[in-house]
Amino acid sequence: MIFLHLQDGAGYGSPVFNCGSECAKSRNICFEEHIKILITFWDTLKVPERLKPSLGLATSLWHGRFASDYVMLEQRFNQKRYPPLLEYHRQYKEKAVRTCYLIMHNLQFGLKLLMMKYIRRQRLNAVFYHHLVELDDEPPALEWYERAYPKLVKLTQILKNVDQSEGRLMNVSDNSIITNDTIICEMQTFKSLTRAFIGSPSVQQVIEKAASSMQAAPSTYFSKLNEREPLVLDSLTKVCDFLNVSAQQRKSVRLTLCPQITQHHIWRGTLELILSDLKSEMGSLKYHPSSTGMQMGEQIVLNCLLFLAETINSSNPDSSSWMRLTSTKQPDSPPSHKWAEVLEMFDDLVACLRHEDRLVYRLLKVQAMREGLYQIKEVLMDRDIGYKAAQHQERLVQKKLTRTLGLSSKCLFTLLLYYLHGSLGDVEIDVCGGVYGKGSSFFLCIGKILTSNDEKMVWRGVKQLDRALGLFKLVWETAGMKAVLKLQGHIWCVEAEERTLAYRGNVFFVHGIRP
Repeated sequence: MIFLHLQDGAGYGSPVFNCGSECAKSRNICFEEHIKILITFWDTLKVPERLKPSLGLATSLWHGRFASDYVMLEQRFNQKRYPPLLEYHRQYKEKAVRTCYLIMHNLQFGLKLLMMKYIRRQRLNAVFYHHLVELDDEPPALEWYERAYPKLVKLTQILKNVDQSEGRLMNVSDNSIITNDTIICEMQTFKSLTRAFIGSPSVQQVIEKAASSMQAAPSTYFSKLNEREPLVLDSLTKVCDFLNVSAQQRKSVRLTLCPQITQHHIWRGTLELILSDLKSEMGSLKYHPSSTGMQMGEQIVLNCLLFLAETINSSNPDSSSWMRLTSTKQPDSPPSHKWAEVLEMFDDLVACLRHEDRLVYRLLKVQAMREGLYQIKEVLMDRDIGYKAAQHQERLVQKKLTRTLGLSSKCLFTLLLYYLHGSLGDVEIDVCGGVYGKGSSFFLCIGKILTSNDEKMVWRGVKQLDRALGLFKLVWETAGMKAVLKLQGHIWCVEAEERTLAYRGNVFFVHGIRP
C-alpha cells in the first residue's frame, strides 16, 4: 500500500507529501495501491527554477500513471466515497482529499507551463534542440546560431557518408545498413539543427538570391516553421493533400491509376520483392543474436517465396500454361491454392517479427500488403488450371484490388512505387517546402539535407528529390490540374558552394550552411 503523509499546514498552497510503508504516523491517509503519486514533481512545479528531472520523464509519468489515477480520484471525490480513515483523522479528511484532487487536476497544466519555459531557455542549447518543439515561427537569436554551428560541423564529421533512405540510415560507401542507436540519434540532431539554420537570416538571403534568378519564382520559401518540417509520403492521400487536389480530382486520380498499378504481374512482383528484401535484410543480421521469432520468420519467408514460385501461371512468359486450354488437375488432386494461403503466411510473419525493431521498416510493407491479400483471399492462384481460367483469376485480382483499395491505402501506394521505380521505399522529404504561386503558374519546392557535399552524396540527394518530384508531377497531371507546375529541389550541406544542377528537366539548388 502507498501512504501519503500530509504535513501540518499543507494544503492547496503548499502540498508536501512523504511516502511511507506503514501507517504508523499521525495524519497518514491510506489510498489504494494503484494510486502512485511522485510528489517530487509537484514540489518542482511550485518552484519552477528548481526543475531538475527530465521533462520527457515527467510527461511520460503523467500519461502513464497520473491520467488513470486522476480520473479515479475525481470520481471518488465527486461521489464522496473516501477511503476509510481513523477516527482522529476525520478532521483532515476533507483537506487531504481536496488537496490530492487539486494536485492531480493541475499537474498536467503545470507540466505544459513548465515545458514552455523550459523550451524557451533551451533555445540556446544546440545539444537538446532536436528534443524540443518550436512554439512559433520566430527564429532563435543570433547567439544561438553562433553556439550551435560548431555542433553542426562536428556532427557532419561524425556522419560523413551517412545518408537516410527508405526509412533507414545507410553508409553510402558500402551500402550497408546502420543500426547503431547513437548514430541514429545524432542524425536526428543533425537534421533538426540544419532545419533551424535554414530559417536563419543568412541562409534565407541566399535562397532569395537563388529565387530571383528564376522567372516568376516565389520571393521567399522555407521561411516558415511548417515549411521546414520532414514529410514521408506513404499514401496517395498525402500527395493529394500536399497539392491541394479537390475531391472530384482525387476520384479521377484513383480511377486512372488503379487499373494500371493493380495488374496481376505488378501485384505478384511487389509481393516477391518485399519478401526478397526482407530475406536479404534478415540475412545481413545473421551475425547478431537472433530470437526464436527471427528464426521462424526466416522459414516463413523462404516458404512463401517457394509457394509463389510454385504457383506461378500464365503471367510468366516462360510458362507453358498458355498451351493448356483446360485444367490438368486429377480428380484426387488436392484443392486449388488460393491467395488466402499467402495471407495466412503474412499474418504469421507479422506475429513472429513484431518485436524485431531492426526489421520494423520491412515489416510495415508486409502489413501494408495484407490489406490487398485480404481482398483477394478467395481468388485461385493454381498453375494447374487452364489458360482461360488463369486469365480470369488474374483479372479478378485486378478487379477486386481496383474496387477496394482507396487513395489512403498504403498497399495501393506500395504498388505504385513498384510500378514507377521497381522499388518499395517510401518517399522521404527532409524539408517539405510547399506549393507557391497563383493563377496559371505554380512552383513546387522541396529539400534534402546531406551530411557531406561529396559529389556522390549530392547526386544521390538529387535522385531522391527527383523521385519525389516525379510523384508529385504524376498526380498533378493525372488530376487534370490546368495550371503549370514547375518543380524545384533544394539541397543543403555544411559549407557547400552555391550552385545549380539540372536533372531530367528539373532544377536543383545546392546551398551551403554557414553561421
